[in-house]
Amino acid sequence: MKLNELTTIFSGHLFRFKIENSPFGKYRVIQMRNINNDYTINYAGLPRVEINSIRNEQIINKNDIVFRCRGNNNFASIIDCEIENIIADTHFLIIRIKSNIISPEYLAWYLNQKPAQMYFLKNAQGTVIPLITAKILGSLEVTIPDLQTQNKIVELSKISIKEQELAQTIQRKRKLLIENLLIKKIMEANND
Repeated sequence: MKLNELTTIFSGHLFRFKIENSPFGKYRVIQMRNINNDYTINYAGLPRVEINSIRNEQIINKNDIVFRCRGNNNFASIIDCEIENIIADTHFLIIRIKSNIISPEYLAWYLNQKPAQMYFLKNAQGTVIPLITAKILGSLEVTIPDLQTQNKIVELSKISIKEQELAQTIQRKRKLLIENLLIKKIMEANND
């Protein structure tokens, strides 16, 4: 099925001013800097802004997906917690699922996989800053296994990411241990 048959797609909010944190601002804004390397969102770092012209559909809900539509690296991040009044800037499209045959986690995972990424690379508009429009995104063909399979795919993906994080932690600690042992040996040699 095409993505636009499963979802509704909205653009992020166009800011006419530099986004600066306003401690009493009503809205929190997702920007590129708030996305971690694993495509999760750093909610604690979201700046607050005070604006009056937000369309209702631009307010992001739990299980919505924000999709980076500008630049060379197009990816999806799922909103995985309940936080009121979150919006995104125009670097993102907001994807809201309207069908019960696909899970938000699976769709976010699918959008980050090679077949979808190749589609985005092939269909991006613009030469200086590539752009994936809502129309292009909506025309993406999505493979939809049953919900149980979708959930297994998502869980396996999470396990794989955790495994990579643990392997990197072990590698850093091993390097630190070896460096400390070598420095200790040098110090012992100097004392002899």
